[in-house]
Amino acid sequence: MRLALLLLSLTPAMTGCAVFEALGGMPYAEKTVRLPQAVSAATALDCVASSVQSLREGRGTWMAVSRRDDAQGLLETGNYPESNLAGFRVRARVDEPRRQMRLQLKAGGPYYIDLGAKPGVAELAMAVDTCLAAAAAQREHS
Repeated sequence: MRLALLLLSLTPAMTGCAVFEALGGMPYAEKTVRLPQAVSAATALDCVASSVQSLREGRGTWMAVSRRDDAQGLLETGNYPESNLAGFRVRARVDEPRRQMRLQLKAGGPYYIDLGAKPGVAELAMAVDTCLAAAAAQREHS
């Protein structure tokens, strides 16, 4: 009985960060971008990867691509699902039937200080939109 109570009392301490994040403690923002007809899911993910790389060069808080699955239309940076990691972490998910892509951004610093989730996702979406327009124009001229 004592062991069970001890384990029960330790569980919140061990999972506290994950629970805090799941309850909305992690600074977070998202945007949906439309995909031009001429752009494939793989090209859309290329745009996210190159946009994140450009943003990383300007500010080191943007994390590198850690997962990419073209078949599922998914790209993640900085081990996106993990909790309690500082920096800008992105998840991009392509919805081809709807011709759109959802950009999700976690922007937590130490002690979950907001590093700028809303301006960060706006900056990312603008860079991705620019890349998608260029890719569509190039495809139309080919």
